[in-house]
Order: sequence, then structure tokens, then C-alpha cells
Amino acid sequence: MNAATGPGAQGAHAMNMKRRFRVPIAAALVGGVALLLLVAVGSVLTISQVSAQRIALELLGDNADIGLELLETRVRGQLEPAHVLGLQLAEMFADGTVDPSNRQQLEDTFRGALAAVPQATALIFIDSNYQSYQYPPTLGALDEVVAESQFAAGLQGMLDSAAGIEKMIAGARDMEADFIWMAPVWVQSLDQPVLFLEVPIGRGDTFGGVVLVVVALGELSQFLKDLESRDATRAFVLYGGDRVLAHPALFDTMLTAGEANEVPLPSLSMFNDPALAFRDSGTRAILDIGGNDRRYSDAYELGEDLVIVSQLSDFGPWEIGLKLRRAVLDEELARIRQVAVVGLAILAIAVALGLLLGRTLTRQIGGLAQVANALATLDVDRVATLPDSRFRELANAASAFNKMTNAMRWFETYVPKTLVMRLRRDGESVTQSQDRVLTIMFTDIRGFSTLAEHSPAAEIAQMLNQHFEMLTRRIEAEGGTVDKFIGDSVMAFWGAPEPIPDHGARALAAAQAIQQAVREDSDKRRAAGQPVVAVRIGLHTGPVVVGNIGPRSRVNYTVVGDTVNTAARLEALAKEIGPEDDCVVLLSGETAAAAPEDIELEALGARAIRGRDGAVEVYRLVN
Repeated sequence: MNAATGPGAQGAHAMNMKRRFRVPIAAALVGGVALLLLVAVGSVLTISQVSAQRIALELLGDNADIGLELLETRVRGQLEPAHVLGLQLAEMFADGTVDPSNRQQLEDTFRGALAAVPQATALIFIDSNYQSYQYPPTLGALDEVVAESQFAAGLQGMLDSAAGIEKMIAGARDMEADFIWMAPVWVQSLDQPVLFLEVPIGRGDTFGGVVLVVVALGELSQFLKDLESRDATRAFVLYGGDRVLAHPALFDTMLTAGEANEVPLPSLSMFNDPALAFRDSGTRAILDIGGNDRRYSDAYELGEDLVIVSQLSDFGPWEIGLKLRRAVLDEELARIRQVAVVGLAILAIAVALGLLLGRTLTRQIGGLAQVANALATLDVDRVATLPDSRFRELANAASAFNKMTNAMRWFETYVPKTLVMRLRRDGESVTQSQDRVLTIMFTDIRGFSTLAEHSPAAEIAQMLNQHFEMLTRRIEAEGGTVDKFIGDSVMAFWGAPEPIPDHGARALAAAQAIQQAVREDSDKRRAAGQPVVAVRIGLHTGPVVVGNIGPRSRVNYTVVGDTVNTAARLEALAKEIGPEDDCVVLLSGETAAAAPEDIELEALGARAIRGRDGAVEVYRLVN
């Protein structure tokens, strides 16, 4: 034995371990947590004070993005369906789906289109011969809408002005774009802005006229009014930088007929809203509120508020804007100042929690040590199931110990604890074996190879699992030990490792229980139209060598000898004795001598056994 690893070295190592100073886990946790928190809380407080304004500006930027996205979505939700409708109608006119000369078809088409796209207010068709048709024909003040519209140089009296129609048709014939959004106008009779989408039908020689989609924008102002009453958010939509398209107070702003004719839309000055004067009264904000991926294009400081503006150029020189409270900055700073007080409170609580945590860990680790000591003596009955833990490592350790305890319980089922303790106590003699008289059982499934050849592998595996479960349960119920599974066969023995005086009778009782179970299973399978699992069993009692067989690295507790071979030959002989029976149990005269009086046996006489000199008295289990 190497001196460095011998008993003397181990004893010195143990003495060194005793002299080592050990710190309680609870004290280490409390001190460590407190130190870490002091560093963390101090760092957080410092960083928070420095970054407070940045945080507030980021918050403002997020609020601006959300509000602008909501507003842009609402605008697009009203205008883009009208845009799609105009393109579809122009295509229908171009490919002949709609015949403009068929007024009934034209009316039906426009009526259905407006029903499908409620965002559109009216539809107008003007062909290349300057003939026009509008729907609905009785739309209130639609003539005024057209009369007050200013397409390019102006088309007053469009429907009744031949010159105006000719000018619009000429412009549409040479239009390069698929459509144009016309400048919005205020319609006095409708008391709201109106927007026109012009879509040409064909180009050049195929030009067939234009389709005009009329969109009233009053609902957009109503949406802004509802938004302000619900979320206290002031929003607006501008056109050209100095005209108001949508505003919560738009319906409260009355324009006279003269004003409507002089200006196509209300001006900023007509509203008593300081937020609309952001360019005149506000200061361009130089504060960074969130990087290059923000939606807004400009920000203005206006007293205690910020006005955020974004361009929406898809429909013309449109701008959408929001007014945000600048007080969010001060509120954020006040919250940051409270962090110091809260941090100190957290530190005190953390120290207390650290102490509680340390005690919890100590208790759980102590439980692991108790279970380990019990398992070291194989005292599995004294081992309680370890509870789960909130700590991952302790939970994993508890789960591993519980699995090990469960495995030890299963181990006790196959190998008696007394044998394991004796092997552990004997040490160097673990490979020694002994002679003993045992009863050996072999079982086999008749025609298994054919059955496996014509059945799916999954079904064969399931059938074998159920079969082995049935055999094992009945063998162990009579104190037997399942030695091994060999394909579809099972080898078991009685009388070891613990002595069983009536091992022959116990083996016969197990065989009888197996025979009854096989017969019941066969009846069920026949009724279900399934193949029968027929079983052959051989039993023999005699001397064997029992013990740990194999190298020290892979010891197997098993039995060997002529008795084992004889039991296997009897199981093979059962194929000849009852080839069509569901279960055939053959036993030698030695085993039959141990049969109780209530077990009925049929003597089959002396039979020659392959591989064995002399004949063997063979009996068959009847009941």
C-alpha cells in the first residue's frame, strides 16, 4: 500500500480537518449579503441620480411613440381603405367589369362599394367625355363640396363647369402617378373638412376618365375628442403647417361662409389651444428623448408641456402632434430621491432574510447529512422523503437523494439487505460462492419467434413487458428471486440468498399461479381475436453453486450447475408434452416430492434429458 494514501496519511488528513476553522453558513450568508447590498445599493443610488433625467426622457419618448403610433394608425385606418377602394373601382372601369353607360349597374356598384368601405363618404365618376355621375345623388351639400374643392388651380362648380371638368380630365390623362390625394377643404354645409382621392382610369389612348373618392374627416376629430376625455391626451392633425385638419375642439370652431371661402381649412389662430402655437410660442427642444428610431420628427418645449410632432407625408403635407406633460420629469426625480430611503430599508430587510436563509440552508443541508448516514447503513426504512427546496442545488440534491433512496428500496427487493451488509462486512470475500440445494424455474413463450416475425416491434415490446410483469409479480409473491430475463424466457430460483426450507413448494405455488394467469389471459385474447401467449415452465430441485459470479468490477449474484441445466431442459420438453396447451408446467421428481397434497400432479414417467446422463422422473402440474 502506498504510504501517501495509507491509514497514516488518512489519519493525518482527518486531524488537519479537525483543526480547520469553519464558518457557519448563516453567518457567511448574512455578512456576504449585507456587503453585497451595501455595494449594490450605493451604486444604484449613484447611477440612478445621474441617469434620472435620461430615464424620464426615455419615458417621454415611449409615451410619444405610443401616442403617435395610435394616431397614425387611426388616420391610415380611415384613408387607406378609401385609397384601395378608388384603385379597385378604377380597375373595374378599365377592364369593363363596370359599364358606365349602365346607370343601374353603376349605382349598384357604388352603393355596394360604400357599404363595404364606410370610411368613404361619396363616389364620383367622370368619363373622358366629361359626363359625371355621383353617389349618393342626394348627398347633402355634395354640390357644395365639389364647388368649394380646389384641385390645382381650382375647380369651382366642377359638375356644372365644362371648363373645370375639361381641365381636371386633361390633368388626369397625363398623370404619372396611380392616384393623388387632393388638398383638403372645409365644407361649410357639412361643418367638417373633406378630402378627395383622384384615380385616373387608364392612360393615353386607353384613358376612360377618373374616379373621385370623397372622405369626410369629421370622425377623426371625434376620435381625438374621445381620446382626450378618456386618456387626457391632447392630439391634433395639421395640414401645411398652419391649417387644422383634426382637433378635439374642431366642432366648437364655427366658420362663417365668408371665412370658409377665403380659407380652405381653419387656421391655428381660430383655436384657443396653446399647444397649436408651439412653433411661435414654444422653444425647439434640444433634449434627446430616445435615439434615432423614434417616430417623432420635432419636439418643442411649451411651458410645463412638450409638443411632439411627426410628419405623415403619404397624404400630403400632413403633421400629427401630441402634447405631453413635462411634469413627468419632476415626478421621476422625486421617485429617484425616494430610492435612498427605500434602499436602507431593503438593506435591513435583506440582512434579516439572509439570517433566515442561512438557517433554512443549514436545516436542509443537515437533512441531507442525516439521509446520507442512514443510507450508509442501508437503514432505508428510517429514511424519510426529503422535501423540495426553493434553491436549485438543494432541490437537485434532495431529488437525487430521494431517487437514491427509492433505488435502494428497489435494490432491497432483489437483494436482501442482510446479504448486502454481509458482503460489505466481509470485504475481500465478496467473490466467494457456496453450494446449496435450490429450486430453479425456467419459463418460455411458445412460438415467440413466429409471433415476433409477424407483429410490429412496439406490440412485441408491450406484450413482453406485460408478460414479465405478470411472471415477476407471482414469483416474488412466493419468495422467489428473478435471476435474469433471456429473450422471452425468465430464470428464477428459490432458497437463496436467504434460506427457504420449503423452496420446492413455494416454486410450485408460483408456477400454479402463473398457469392460472396464463389461462385467463388466453381466454381474453381468444375472445378479442388476438394471438394467444402460451407459456412453458420447467422446475427442478437440486444442488447448485450460488453466490457472486463474475469479476470484481461486475459481480452478478446468480446460480450455476447441472440443476439449472435440467430445469431448462424440462422447460424445453414441455413443447413436446403439450404442444397446443396454453400453459404446460413440467417438474422433476425432486421438486414433485416437495409438492403439497392439494396440488395435483400427473406422472409422465422417466424421460431422457438432452445433455444429461440417465433419465429424469417428469411430472406435469394439472391444477
